[in-house]
Order: sequence, then structure tokens, then C-alpha cells
Amino acid sequence: MINQHDKRLVIRLKTGDGIAFEKLFKKYNQKLYNFCFRMLRSRQEAESIVQNTFLKIWENRQSLDETLSFNSYLFKIARNRVFNELRSMLNQRYYREYLAEYIETFENTTEKELNYSELDQLLKSLIAQLPERRKQIFLLSREEGLTYREIAEKLKISENTVDTQIRKALDHFRQYLREYFHHAPASIT
Repeated sequence: MINQHDKRLVIRLKTGDGIAFEKLFKKYNQKLYNFCFRMLRSRQEAESIVQNTFLKIWENRQSLDETLSFNSYLFKIARNRVFNELRSMLNQRYYREYLAEYIETFENTTEKELNYSELDQLLKSLIAQLPERRKQIFLLSREEGLTYREIAEKLKISENTVDTQIRKALDHFRQYLREYFHHAPASIT
């Protein structure tokens, strides 16, 4: 059911009415934050998603459909962003666990250090092989610790592009490491 008050605010928002936008923000801000926080358990990420969701509403205000539920539209945007963030978190954790799995398989400390150094060199070499933009995105994420949102803002690209490029880099690493460890000399595996 469409909230008639929201409908009037959306009609005003479509014309660029900042007061209508502010009223919608005040009405839904806390509900949206609570939803995101329940899913992510991160105050910073929940706040970021709320801000980005409302930013998207403002940027796309002229294409809003006042005949549809604003509440549903708003939460659909936030839900998609939450899912993207969860996927990003899983990818980062998988990457760390994947490398740690191989490091833990080595027999003694000296060998671990040698193999870690070898693996680190291998990883640097794999990063160097990435296309320039993908390498830049990967390094901003992994070495500078920027979130996908921060990278997207810094490079003026979408978060989806950041996510896609990170996934492609990780897939490249996984594929190479699978082959490398499958064909590695016995002292390494």
C-alpha cells in the first residue's frame, strides 16, 4: 500500500525539493540504519550504506515513481548494497584464509619463512600481471585497506565495478595458485 504522505513528498522530491528529501531522510534514516546494522553488525558500514542509499535517491530523484512504495524502493536499494558489502567481506576473508591455508602447511619455521617469502614474491608478481586498473583497485583494497565504497569514490567508478575487479583479481590468483601448488616441487607442498 502506498503511503500518501510519502507520495506527496516523492512528487516534490522529483522537482528537486530539498525539504521533501530531508523529510523522507528523517522519516526513514533510523529504520534503514537499523536494518543495515542488523545485517552487517558494523556501525560504520551501516551508516555508509544509509548515506549511499539516500545519495542514490537524490541522484535519481527525477526517475522516481510516486505510484510505487517509497519504503519498498528505499529498502530494496539498501538490501542490494548490504548484499554487496557481505559479498565483499566474504571475498576478503576467503582471500586471507586461502593464503593462510598454504602457509600453515609448511613443516618448520625456517621453511615457512622461505616459503612465505617465495609466496609473497609470487603474489607480487601476480599483482604486477593484472591489468593496470584492476591492479590499482586491488592495491587500494588490500594494501591501503579502503572499502569498496571509498575506492569507488576515489576512482569515480561504481562499487559494482570495484567488486567485479577485485573478484577477477582473486580468481586470477586462485587459478594460478591452484596450478602452482599442484605442480610445485615436493619441498613446497
